[in-house]
Amino acid sequence: MAQFNPIKAQAMKTNMTPEQRERLTLEYGVLKKYAPSFRMLEVSSDMFVEGSVLASTGTQYHARVMLPDSFPYDEPALLVISPHPIWTRDHQQTVNSMGNSHAFHTKGADANGFLKLCAFGFWNPSFPIAKVVLKFCVWVEAYENYLKTSETIADFLERKEGSGT
Repeated sequence: MAQFNPIKAQAMKTNMTPEQRERLTLEYGVLKKYAPSFRMLEVSSDMFVEGSVLASTGTQYHARVMLPDSFPYDEPALLVISPHPIWTRDHQQTVNSMGNSHAFHTKGADANGFLKLCAFGFWNPSFPIAKVVLKFCVWVEAYENYLKTSETIADFLERKEGSGT
């Protein structure tokens, strides 16, 4: 796994446009400053951002943001890598197996079974990767709240949005 190096950005993915290389270099700088636990990586021809956050409960969550070849024009996939799988509060089923879920703000699982989060209702190419990482952090706290209280992630987010916090 090679860490992204903005100096070598010219040699990255041959199908990448100069604008995409410039954008990824900018994104790298923003992540380094505002989300230092996340790093940009390139494996073969796949570009992704990966990192961990510690929930207020002390549980560690690891995410991967898969950048499509068409980034920033198409939305990246936001995956929960660990814990794996993600369980419902009663441990009767995994959230990973539920498919699309408004209550959990999820889009099912990817081919490896990792939970895909629904970060945005729509994607805008101006959205930075750091905003996707921030959405992951908010989702983690909403999920931890669900485990404690059974309030769905959708209800938690709606309540927080309505309260201005």
